[in-house]
Amino acid sequence: MTTSDRARLDRTRLLWVLRVGFSVIVAGFVVVVAVDAVSDLSSVRLRVDAVWLTIAYPLGLAAFPLLALGWAELLHAYGHRLTGPTAVRLWALAQASRYIPTGLAAVASRAVLANRLGVPRSLTVTTMVVEGGLLVAWSSLAGGALLLAGGHQEVIPVALLGAAALIALPTLLVVAGRAAAGRAAPGRLILLVTKITHQPGPPAVRPLVGATLIVGFNMAVKAAVFVLLARTLLPVRADDTALLVGAVNLAVIVGMIGITPAGIGVREGALIALLSGRFGGADATALALALRVWDLSVELPWVGVAVVANRLRPATLRPG
Repeated sequence: MTTSDRARLDRTRLLWVLRVGFSVIVAGFVVVVAVDAVSDLSSVRLRVDAVWLTIAYPLGLAAFPLLALGWAELLHAYGHRLTGPTAVRLWALAQASRYIPTGLAAVASRAVLANRLGVPRSLTVTTMVVEGGLLVAWSSLAGGALLLAGGHQEVIPVALLGAAALIALPTLLVVAGRAAAGRAAPGRLILLVTKITHQPGPPAVRPLVGATLIVGFNMAVKAAVFVLLARTLLPVRADDTALLVGAVNLAVIVGMIGITPAGIGVREGALIALLSGRFGGADATALALALRVWDLSVELPWVGVAVVANRLRPATLRPG
C-alpha cells in the first residue's frame, strides 16, 4: 500500500468515525427527548383532520417523481437521455435500497439499473453526488432563510452557504468540464472537481439549470406537504409556517450526514430539537415519527408501481 493510499484510507476512516459520532450524539438526543415525551404522553394533541389529509396526500404522491426528473435532467446535461417514466422507474427501484446503512446500496443500485440503459456507472455516481449537493444547497438556503425570518439569527451562515452553493456547484461543474476538455486553465479546486466527476467534458448549461430548478421545486413542494401534514395532526397557526418549513429543510441536511438507513433517527432528532420549543417535546416527537411513516406511505406505492412496470418490460432495455 502506497503512502497516498494509506492517507486516503485514513481520511475515509476519520470521516466514518465523525459520521458515526454525529449519529450517536443525535440518537442520544432522540432518546432523551423520547423519554421526556413518554412521561408527558397525556399532552400529545395529535388528531387527524381528514380535510387537510385529503389535500396533503395526493400532493405528496405527486411530489415523489420530482427528484427523479431532476436526475434525468442531470443525465441529459452530460449527453444521456432518459424519458421521464424511465427515470422515475429506475429512481424508485433504487430507493428501496436506501434503508441499508450508509446509503451506498442506493448508489450501487441506481448505477447498475442505469447502466443497463447505456448510462456509464461513473456518470450515475457523479449525477447522484450533484443531486445530493443540490438538495443540501436548497435545504440550507430555504431552511436558513425561513428560520431567520422567524428570528433565529444563528442560522444566517447556513442560508448564506446554501445560496453560495447553488451558484458555485453548477459553475464548478461547467468550468471543471471545460478544463478537462482542455478549454480552460485548471486550478487546484477545478482539478479536484474534475477528478471527482470523471467526466471528459462540461455539462450542457440549460439542462443543468433545469435540474437545479427542479430540485428546488421538489424541496418547496415537499416543505408545503410537511406543513399540510402538521396541520392535519396539530393545531398549527399561519405564523408557524416559516418554522415548520425551515425545520424540515434543516432536518433533511442533518439526515443526509448521518449513516443510519435513510437518516432514520438522525433526521427525527433534528426536527424534534427545532420544533420542541413551539409544540412541546411530546407533540414534536409524535410529528417527527408521523413524518417518517408518511414518507413510507408515499414512497411504497411508487416503488410498487416501479416493480410491476419493471417486470412488464423486456430483460434488455433500451434508452428512452
